Amino acid sequence: MKGVPVLVIPLIRDQFYNARVIEYRGLGLYIRKTDLHNYGTIRSTLHKLLGTKRFSQNAKRFSAMLNNRAKRSRDLLLHWTDLIAEFGSLPELKPYGGNYRTVKYFTIDVIITCLLSVIASLIFKFSLVFVLYRLTKKLQLTAVDLLSSQKRKKTV
Repeated sequence: MKGVPVLVIPLIRDQFYNARVIEYRGLGLYIRKTDLHNYGTIRSTLHKLLGTKRFSQNAKRFSAMLNNRAKRSRDLLLHWTDLIAEFGSLPELKPYGGNYRTVKYFTIDVIITCLLSVIASLIFKFSLVFVLYRLTKKLQLTAVDLLSSQKRKKTV
């Protein structure tokens, strides 16, 4: 890895996300595939990519970090310690989920929705059972009343 800035042209699936990450990290720029017919857009993007030192510096820094990987556990610990000592804080390793609010990070809104739907379903089922129970009880009472009235008629 030489540490060269990247020009990304995302076409499908996760390439769009990867292109945005590369641009966010300052490793390069991306052009939409719909802008490929526009010579001015391509030229200005390439000029910005090659003319800005920040992209080259970030790419070389990132390349140095990737080339400086360890293989064993002990080496891995030493590697990360040296990496932090050499490069300082590493925003490249900060997960994007750290920027989410608590509700979104723990998907509390989804959990609450699921719980409410389960509770509503249980309430509906219990009320249905209760209504059926009351209905069968009324039917039993009317059946008992009919039987008792028929017995009275026979005895009279």
